[in-house]
Amino acid sequence: DLLYVFDSWTVPYAIIGRYLAGNRKTPWIYHTIDWLEPGRYPLRSMIEKWACRYAAVAINTDRTRARLQQTLYKLPEMPTWVPNYLSINEKIPERDETLRKSIMPSDASQNSILLVHPTIASPARLVVELIKALSMVDKRVVLFQIAVDNEYKRICQDIAEKCGVAGRIVFHQPVSYWKLMQILKCADISAIFHDHRSSSGYFLCNADRLSLLCTCGVPFVASNYPNMEAIVYRYGLGECCDPYSPESIASALNKLLHGDTSLEERKKRVRISFEESLNFEKYGYLLLDTFERALNK
Repeated sequence: DLLYVFDSWTVPYAIIGRYLAGNRKTPWIYHTIDWLEPGRYPLRSMIEKWACRYAAVAINTDRTRARLQQTLYKLPEMPTWVPNYLSINEKIPERDETLRKSIMPSDASQNSILLVHPTIASPARLVVELIKALSMVDKRVVLFQIAVDNEYKRICQDIAEKCGVAGRIVFHQPVSYWKLMQILKCADISAIFHDHRSSSGYFLCNADRLSLLCTCGVPFVASNYPNMEAIVYRYGLGECCDPYSPESIASALNKLLHGDTSLEERKKRVRISFEESLNFEKYGYLLLDTFERALNK
């Protein structure tokens, strides 16, 4: 009755399959969670433009992206936008003090502040800049960084040694989604950084990690890009900074830890923001509305 095409790379296969199956009249929805960099992928952009124009309904995860798609693809109406926030019913683990102790540096004190960075170390996530900032923040802050054994990890380790913070960092292999949730429940603070120079999508900032941190009630520092900054300060989720400047990152971290609002109050505010506003159910009706519109068309 309805074909749901999810993400740009699936469009050619879905359309070919639709024609081969002989159901050309079946209404279809195009839903993208990424952003095709204008000018970088001409063929894929042309296919996505076609999908946005000829699908019964187009959906994006962000209002700014949806407006840009309408402008760039000359669409008669703006795609619906449905943020990819987690459900209010998402299962969340309990805080595990034994786990927290096991993922901390061996010589960490009881009053250490655990910064969990829930992403694999890469240049796009600006981990080197975060490590450099560590030398300028409260000495109690320790970093839990996910990393694979590659050249960038070795660069990070060398930088940590040079900055004198190697003893405050734990590099850990990638973990399952549930394990990551358990680790985040042990965190005191976190970070969300993107190198926007590699992609306008990074500048527009997808909300995957933002939603994950809000679900777990973890305040964070983030890139001072307009979309991210607007959400962070509107809901009191943390502090924003220039992600390319270790000094700016350090300043934001220190403000997060020693500002007018206590860390415990910040944690409560982040979780409340998730429960009241930053959850899937808050926007789910928009998705249901697109189904009705597609079927009516």
